[in-house]
Amino acid sequence: MVQSGLAAPLRAAQPDVDALGGYGVGQSYARLFQDTVLPGTCGIVLERDRCKSDLRTVQQWRGTDPTDAAYRRWLDSGDVSLKPSTWNGSYIPDKAWTEAPLFSWWYTMGVVSIAISQPRSEGADDYLAHYVGELAKHQDAAPQQYKDLILANGTPFGRAQPLQQAVDAAVPVLPYPAPTLGSGIASDARLGVYLATLQELVDSLLAVSRPESRAFASLVLRALESRHRQFSDGLSVAPLIAALQSDIPFDPEQLDKAWREPLAEKTINGKWPAATRMALLLGQVLAQVAYNAAVLKDTQSDATFRGALAQLPGWSGMSQGLRSEIAALQKLPSPASGGSWEQINSAATRATLDLVSGV
Repeated sequence: MVQSGLAAPLRAAQPDVDALGGYGVGQSYARLFQDTVLPGTCGIVLERDRCKSDLRTVQQWRGTDPTDAAYRRWLDSGDVSLKPSTWNGSYIPDKAWTEAPLFSWWYTMGVVSIAISQPRSEGADDYLAHYVGELAKHQDAAPQQYKDLILANGTPFGRAQPLQQAVDAAVPVLPYPAPTLGSGIASDARLGVYLATLQELVDSLLAVSRPESRAFASLVLRALESRHRQFSDGLSVAPLIAALQSDIPFDPEQLDKAWREPLAEKTINGKWPAATRMALLLGQVLAQVAYNAAVLKDTQSDATFRGALAQLPGWSGMSQGLRSEIAALQKLPSPASGGSWEQINSAATRATLDLVSGV
């Protein structure tokens, strides 16, 4: 880590801007640090803009660093093979608590807001304990309504819970990605992309645990639940919706049972109209092609996913541009035959984003 001073615009900001700015910088830093640990998060098509935004936010605060250019190259495509092996982040130096105590408090609170939702483990305890300890040590820097809300005893998660709840009441959690839901075949296809995104987030334990990811998952799962009711198919994802209020399991077997298996088994069945099924599957498969090319790089999965695309005709209102993009993706040679993961990732990413945006 490199010690960072405070960027001049943030030092000069008024208290309300200073507070929200500090909170956002802390959150961006915490997410970016997590993404260096589990880089597959930034290979998810709908997560890449957030990854790039987080790097810009941290960079604007701590200044440029020699590692930034390599990080930008990685985040532009999300290709895990491009992730740099080292990165210089940022932290609040001791003197900042004296020079800019409000910013320092909100920055640290921003880190806590991300870390407090992560799966429980010894490493997570140690990580969060450091930041909770900083807040407890600098209680005088806290805004009046947040003073003395850190409990004296218990785990770092438990100690910080009353404070986090108070901050959440003042700064509501917004879902990320922000899904565009609705009715109609095009909405079914978008839901497919969102469901694939949720499945991909489950691969990145730290990312799926984030408050904004849980808010995203809640909206998407509720949209899926409404279709189960609409078609009376006997399926339900209500247990998954309820599970969003609990810890995400750290153990791989528990994670499979609690999340991966229900998402695979309870997404769709034969009672749905064929057009609805086909549209949802197309969205899922398209997003998975991009994710596989950026993160997993499995040639058999690529063949399976792109083979499935050939069996999905789209829908009557699909734009010619999107049809052309999917056709072009289909024509790219497989990496098993000398094709390029970069080209597949780029083509599938473009088609996925256009599907979601309605292009």
